Amino acid sequence: SAASDVYKRQAQMKGYIWLISAGLFLLSLLLSGFFFRKLLSPIEVLSRKALQVKNGDLKVRSKYRSKDEIGTLSLMFDEMLDTFEKNIVHLDKKVNERTQALNEQKEIFETLFYQTADAALIIKDRMFVDCNAAAIALLNCNSREDLLTSSLFRFSPKFQPDGQRSEVKAAVMMKECLRRGSHKFEWRCLAADGRNFWAETTLTKMRVQNDSLLHVVYRDI
Repeated sequence: SAASDVYKRQAQMKGYIWLISAGLFLLSLLLSGFFFRKLLSPIEVLSRKALQVKNGDLKVRSKYRSKDEIGTLSLMFDEMLDTFEKNIVHLDKKVNERTQALNEQKEIFETLFYQTADAALIIKDRMFVDCNAAAIALLNCNSREDLLTSSLFRFSPKFQPDGQRSEVKAAVMMKECLRRGSHKFEWRCLAADGRNFWAETTLTKMRVQNDSLLHVVYRDI
């Protein structure tokens, strides 16, 4: 009958509509997944590159270019790495220059200290920690080790000519040096062989690697 034909056609139309809707839905899912993956792909690349940078590789670059926000982010990422790399190269150059300058200063100081004709010594915590050959000869020591293992006051008489104990007067002289930066005075010395002699003495305060040192120069007068 006509009514049944109408119902059949309605049922067929519903089936077609459902199939079309399902197809469109699946197609939208596929397209969404495709565009989603396309959107996330450069972000995943940037994440991997960032991890390489974290591990110390500053040579990596994303090289992803587009006119959207991700392209802008990628460009900024690469420019930031370029800046970092230039700064590191500049810093390395400065460090090398500074190291070379310090080595040259060290060489100059060692040359002046060890080769000068005046007796020179280094005091740390009231102990001799270094000396040159002229100091060994002036104080008539057998060796460098003989001098450096000696007490600070082995080479001074018990009393200075003004009646002050050498230990007391030396403390005053060192304190004055620390206050002023340097201090020059005459000192009665006692060589290892028992010989007494006057020495023009110059103390200079030094700071080396956070250690407070005194540079001592004796000149036999």
